[in-house]
Amino acid sequence: MGIKPGYTGASEFTPCPAGQYSAVLVDVIDEGEKQATYAGKTKTVHKVRLVWQVDAAMESGERFSVHAWFNNSLGIYKGKRSNLLSILEQWRGVEYTEMELNQMQADGWELDSLIGKPCFLSVIHKTENGKTYANVGSIMKLPRQIPALAPTNYTRKASQVAASNGHSQPQASHGHDPMDSEFDHAPVGDDDIPF
Repeated sequence: MGIKPGYTGASEFTPCPAGQYSAVLVDVIDEGEKQATYAGKTKTVHKVRLVWQVDAAMESGERFSVHAWFNNSLGIYKGKRSNLLSILEQWRGVEYTEMELNQMQADGWELDSLIGKPCFLSVIHKTENGKTYANVGSIMKLPRQIPALAPTNYTRKASQVAASNGHSQPQASHGHDPMDSEFDHAPVGDDDIPF
């Protein structure tokens, strides 16, 4: 049976306003294998999308969300950390050691274990072909004086469901974050590592 696309007419998309926000990760979407070109070379890479809700509401009252796409790699190549590893370390506030990365690999750690974790995001705007998009500019652990957000009213859109093997909601991870026991929603001190 084929997939029949629907048409709902033109829609107006309102990007999250640029600024700094308390945020919470609400989803990790496996985008599968995609073609990517870098420095004139095209190769197939496994992509993942992280989705955060921010502490700002649309006219409907729902929170804005922002997305970021990454190669699904925690690797280090010629001394350069992958973008995904870099953003996780910024969020965590501490670099992962080689021993921690090896242990995460051995334990089968999954990105889904970060769903529900709070952070502080900088949202920047980028305009392409006349459309303005909200992008994650930077991320850091949530400052202790800012209350943690909890996910609210999040459901994957139809395009995200297709990209995630038909799952309409984020799937619980069976992996374990080796530092998850150090994280709770209480204020985080300067020396605490959230995950």
